[in-house]
Amino acid sequence: MLWQRVITALVLMPLIIAAVLLLDSHILALLLGAALLVAAHEMARLANLRSIAAQLLFVAAVALSFGLSWYLLFPDRIVSVQWAMSAWWLVITLVLVFRRTDLPRVDGQRPAVLLLGALILMSAWLSVLGVHAAGDTGPYFVLLLFALIWLADSGAYFVGRAFGKRKLSPHV
Repeated sequence: MLWQRVITALVLMPLIIAAVLLLDSHILALLLGAALLVAAHEMARLANLRSIAAQLLFVAAVALSFGLSWYLLFPDRIVSVQWAMSAWWLVITLVLVFRRTDLPRVDGQRPAVLLLGALILMSAWLSVLGVHAAGDTGPYFVLLLFALIWLADSGAYFVGRAFGKRKLSPHV
């Protein structure tokens, strides 16, 4: 598993770094959008959409939200979307931290996962593109953001392997 991660990183990191630093924001929008549509397909599966048609319909809806948000929100209203999403996640985080009971297991389809997943993917896509398009230093800030995410993910993996006793999410 570790070697698979290392090989994947060695192949993908130079491609991602080159894309972030060398591509125009419009081209990066298409490539990042395609990657996030793969994530949308996974989100549909997490929401228990069983049929391929339903999963593809969700992916198409997310793609449509990307296109509409590009033309309706980018770049003028993107900051408002970012503030709204930040406030939403702050409230949800506080509710979950102070909640004293376990969340009930939900069987069947989960429409809230679909809605929140689409909002997360759209706001992440718009935010990365907004930073990338913000002048000459924008691509470097996006690369810094990606590097921080990569380091945090790798650190969590290694700390979990070294010190973890129980899985945090055994069903994921």
